[in-house]
Amino acid sequence: MDRDKTGSVPRRSYFRRRLGTFFLFTALAGTGIMVYGYMPKYPSRYLYDRSVSYPSYRAADTTAREFDPELFWMIELAGSLYEERDYGGAALVYDKLYSLYPDAGLPEDALYFSGLSYLFSGDPDKAVTLLGAIPLNGSEYSADARWFLALAYLARSENLAARVILEEITGQHENPYAERARELVEQIKTKRWF
Repeated sequence: MDRDKTGSVPRRSYFRRRLGTFFLFTALAGTGIMVYGYMPKYPSRYLYDRSVSYPSYRAADTTAREFDPELFWMIELAGSLYEERDYGGAALVYDKLYSLYPDAGLPEDALYFSGLSYLFSGDPDKAVTLLGAIPLNGSEYSADARWFLALAYLARSENLAARVILEEITGQHENPYAERARELVEQIKTKRWF
């Protein structure tokens, strides 16, 4: 730093430093505003909390084939816990069920309600796995499963995957979730500008 004979800093250096600081601050602020503008207006968890609904339990269809009585009993126990809105308890029973009967080929309704139990108890990773296993067509749970699969992706903060599924739902006009999916896609697309 240049000093004059009196030991003080010349005015010109002082103003150059201040001007450099000003430009640095302006550049950082501008970058922050640009990044902030590309952020979604609504956080994923907010969208999930606003969109989630809790469907009522429908008993498992076990008439199509024979089940081990203990397996049937565990499915019914998990269903009764789900009915009582004890989603964590239902998820624990489904965990036990999957560990005891890994190759049992559970009915779709058990897959569906186990996926919902995991989602509502705060484990969207398992919910994605189970809800994604339900066939897209030919199942009475396919429309509901796709909707809740999108919500599970939102709970995991995976907006792109959720958006793909929601746009698929909006293309199906007979789907009961089409209008809600359209609104949710618009909210996901909305970016934050101040």
